[in-house]
Amino acid sequence: MVHPYDNFERLTCQAQVADQRDDYYAFDQTVFFGAKGGQLADRGTINGQEVVDLKWEGERLWHQVQAPLSGTVEMQVDADTRWVNTAVQTVFHLLDSYFERQGIAMIEDHADPANQWFILGTKQVSPAQLEEAERWVNEIIH
Repeated sequence: MVHPYDNFERLTCQAQVADQRDDYYAFDQTVFFGAKGGQLADRGTINGQEVVDLKWEGERLWHQVQAPLSGTVEMQVDADTRWVNTAVQTVFHLLDSYFERQGIAMIEDHADPANQWFILGTKQVSPAQLEEAERWVNEIIH
């Protein structure tokens, strides 16, 4: 199933309120991406209100706002947050691919743009291996 948030360039949409629990809302569609698979959640607004939390329940994403919503809403994702989060997550996928080809598993990563790190399934990685990984990722990006 394709969702509006699958296109990282799509930052707006109109949606219908489908369900509500406390101050969380689910919609018939959403342009927001909630934190999942190592990627951080989008930030943005619904009808001009800041989305203060996003949480998944199965395949349904719940959006928390402070004031009531009903009917058709306007969603707007913050472009800078979306693009930075996507870029960081993409680099982790590239690193995972690089190290997998070297027979080294990437077993954990942290994608917060202010504090990025990853753990490899090996006790030692040489500076030369890290330099080669950086060179390879930069080559792919260019």
